[in-house]
Amino acid sequence: EYDVCVVGGGIVGLATAAEVLRRHPGLRVVVLEKEAEVAMHQTGHNSGVIHCGIYYQPGSLKARLCVKGNAMMYEYVKAHGIPYQAVGKLIVAVDEDELPRLRKLYDNGVVNGVPGITYLDSAEQVRAVEPHCAGIAAIRCESTGIVDFKRVAETLAADVVAAGGTVRTLAEVEDFAALPVPDGEVGAMQAKAVTVARFGGEALKASQLQAAADGGGAAAGGGDAKGKGDFRRGVRVLVVDHAAGGAATEVTARHVITCGGLQADRLARAGGGKAAPAIVPFRGEYLRLKDSKRHLVRGNIYPVPDPRFPFLGFHFTPRMDGSLWLGPSAVLAFSREGYGFWDVDARDLWEAARFEGLWRLAASYFAFGLGEFYRRFSLAAQVKQLQRYVPDLTVDDVERGPSGVRAMAVGADGALVGDFDFDSGGAATQGRMLHVRNAPSPAATSSLAIAEVVADRAEAEFD
Repeated sequence: EYDVCVVGGGIVGLATAAEVLRRHPGLRVVVLEKEAEVAMHQTGHNSGVIHCGIYYQPGSLKARLCVKGNAMMYEYVKAHGIPYQAVGKLIVAVDEDELPRLRKLYDNGVVNGVPGITYLDSAEQVRAVEPHCAGIAAIRCESTGIVDFKRVAETLAADVVAAGGTVRTLAEVEDFAALPVPDGEVGAMQAKAVTVARFGGEALKASQLQAAADGGGAAAGGGDAKGKGDFRRGVRVLVVDHAAGGAATEVTARHVITCGGLQADRLARAGGGKAAPAIVPFRGEYLRLKDSKRHLVRGNIYPVPDPRFPFLGFHFTPRMDGSLWLGPSAVLAFSREGYGFWDVDARDLWEAARFEGLWRLAASYFAFGLGEFYRRFSLAAQVKQLQRYVPDLTVDDVERGPSGVRAMAVGADGALVGDFDFDSGGAATQGRMLHVRNAPSPAATSSLAIAEVVADRAEAEFD
C-alpha cells in the first residue's frame, strides 16, 4: 500500500518521484519499472546532450521547461558529482538560403531566455570554434553540454530510496482499477490475471480481489494523516512480477502517476484515458567517428532545422566516453523497444498498422521518409549529409554505431504532438490518476523541471 505509485523508471518518472518526496516527506512512494534496471530505454539510449532551449516555440511549455531544466540539470550534476562537459554547440548555416532561418532561430533563443548564445556572422568566426567546419554563419550555444543521463537517472533513483521511497524493478504494470471495484469489474480483473498466469504467473483469486474491494485483506488501508487512510478511494495496480517468475501481483495506491515513455499511451488507456495521441516509435541509428579522425570535431555541430521536417537532421555529438556520434537517421521502428533494424514486435507492429494517424503522418512526410530509409542502408548517403558541415569527412572515417528509439506522440489526424500532453484518465479515476502522455524531446534535459510541473498538476488534481 502506497500513497503515490509512479509507473516508469526512466528519468522523468524518477525525477517526479523524487520531487513528490521532496515536497511531501514521509509519503509512501513507489516507482514501478518493468526492466531489470532503471533508464533502460529512451533515457539510456539518447544522445546525452543537455540542450539549451533555442529551438522551441517561444511561450511553449517545452521552451520554458528546457531553459529551466538546463540550469537545473547543471546544478544537479554538480551537486551530486556526476561528470559532465559544457562543450557547447554550433548551429551552422552552410548556404545563403539558411541564413534567414538561422537569424530567426537566434531571435527565438533571445525570446526564450537562453543564456550564452552568440551569433557568428562569418566563416572565419565559425572556424575559430570548429576549425574543420564549413559553415558561413552559426549560432554558438555555450550552455549546451553532455552528460550520461542513465547515470543521472540512477542517482535520482538513489535519491528516491534515500528519501524513504521504493524503486521496484522487474515490475511490469498491466492494468489499473479504481477502488472500490464494482462487482462486474472483478471478473474482468480476474480474467486479466488468468491471462497473465498463462505466461508463468499465478492468477489472483477473485475472492482476493473482492475482499480488497470490500476494504479487507491486503488492499485495505487504515492510518494516519500522511495518507494511510481509506484505500478504497485509490487505485489498484495489476503488476506482473518478473522477479517472481511472472506472478500476477498487485499494488494499491491512493494516487498513480504514469510516466511510461514508449508505453505512455497504453498505460493511459489502461487507466481510462483517451485513445489518442498514440505513440509511434522511430528508431534513430547513429554512426561513430573513428578515433583516428576524432580531431575533426570539437563539440556539438547541428544543422539549421528545416521546418518542413519533424527531426533536427544529421549532427555531430561528442560523448562522455570521448567518442563522437554522427546522425541519426530516423526510421519507423517495428518494435517500441527494438534497437536493431530487424527487431519486430507483433503487437507493436499491429497497433501501428491499425492506427489511422500513422498513415496520415506517413502521407505528410512520404518523400522525407523514403530518403531516411535509403540513408539508413547507405553509409555514403549519410556521410554526404555530414560532409556539408565537415568536408574532410569520408566514408572510411565512420562505422555503424548505437541506436535509440524515440516515442513520437501522434494525433488521430496524423499531426505530431509538439508539446506536453497530460491525461487524467476516465471518470472512475478522476482525482486519482495522472498520465504523462507526451514528454517530448528534450525530456532528459528538462526532466527536473518537468517533475515540478507534474507534481504541481498532481497537487491540483488529486483528491
